[in-house]
Amino acid sequence: MEEIITKDKENQLETLILETVTPHQRKIAFVVARALTQGFSEFEAGSKIYMMCVRGELQSYGNILKWRHSEIGLLLSADTND
Repeated sequence: MEEIITKDKENQLETLILETVTPHQRKIAFVVARALTQGFSEFEAGSKIYMMCVRGELQSYGNILKWRHSEIGLLLSADTND
């Protein structure tokens, strides 16, 4: 049975994902593997990545449910005059 993730742990996972992704595209499998090394489950990492993509916090490339065949990246600002 999956443990319910606390808000603090969820924030730690989100920070880890954002630190791992960078502006360049990364394989989702790579990001999930890094989360596993920090004590998160595949379910927690995959679900959080999915939700961040759905909410528009991350850019997705390909089918995000197929971790080995798709990538994510940070959203690039449309306004490059800053």
